[in-house]
Amino acid sequence: MNNRGFYYPVDLDFGAEGKIYCLNRAHEGDTSGVRVCVLDLDSNYYGIFGSNGYNEGQFIYATGIAVYDEIVYVSDEHTNKISLFDSSGGFIKRWGIAGSKEGQLNGPSALRFDSNGNLYIVDHLNNRIQVFDKDGKYMSGFGSYGTSPGQFNLPWGMTIDSLGFIYVSDWRNDRIQKFTNEGDFVSLFGSTGDKNGEFNRPSSVAVDSEGYIYVTDWGNHRVQIFDKDFDFLQSLRGESTLSPWAREFLEANPDEMAARKTSNLDMNLDIDDQHMLSSHVEKLFWAPISVKIDTLGKIYVVDRNRHRIQVYSKKIFN
Repeated sequence: MNNRGFYYPVDLDFGAEGKIYCLNRAHEGDTSGVRVCVLDLDSNYYGIFGSNGYNEGQFIYATGIAVYDEIVYVSDEHTNKISLFDSSGGFIKRWGIAGSKEGQLNGPSALRFDSNGNLYIVDHLNNRIQVFDKDGKYMSGFGSYGTSPGQFNLPWGMTIDSLGFIYVSDWRNDRIQKFTNEGDFVSLFGSTGDKNGEFNRPSSVAVDSEGYIYVTDWGNHRVQIFDKDFDFLQSLRGESTLSPWAREFLEANPDEMAARKTSNLDMNLDIDDQHMLSSHVEKLFWAPISVKIDTLGKIYVVDRNRHRIQVYSKKIFN
């Protein structure tokens, strides 16, 4: 719940020298775990910053994180603020005004920078995307409430591909929408359900350098992969093993180790309830909430209810 580890993580992004910034939201019953953890793929730990509260450098309901020019940006859907930190976690400033007018925010979630340093924000409760410069000056926006193409119902996640196209996980509409960098609607895919290509509250989307699309299908507890034409390719259900941090913790806590050895953490359950399955089988995703891709093409899935990150590398079979 503090220091090295995660506590209901919601998002991550990458900095220089392989550093990973993982944002922990915690939950209403125990807010002690609200913070940003800094680590790398080799499980080296560099510290934490941020905490729960209303003061500068604090968050109430942290939602998204993005790193640009070694400045870390964090969104808070409760205070409607975007907080900025340096790469060592030093607080710089924060900005944001609550409301529904241009440049105001109501429940900001995902943050993403384009190649020109413009910050795109998913304005969750205003059902739109807004664009600011890196200092918080409003530039433009698009989207409105509804079910028609180009409209949103509680959007949550977002990414920008190498060509500048914007993909938004339209959470309540159970679909992914694609836009130009100016906000013009291009296409969409997905519908409500649990079959391949269907979604139950998609929370995040990422696109790799070859155009493959990755979606965290939050309510179905999986990650779905599509090609650039939106054709379904594969579904990931999770296959995590113990991390180095977990092993060290268990070695230092023999009672916990003993309890683990006597527990059945890989039950063979013949049930259709994916939430129940995830809650009983340790290796599976349990409410995956964010997916990001690093410069090497590795896929990072923030596995919220299991307090971990699962990392994948892509394999192409001819």
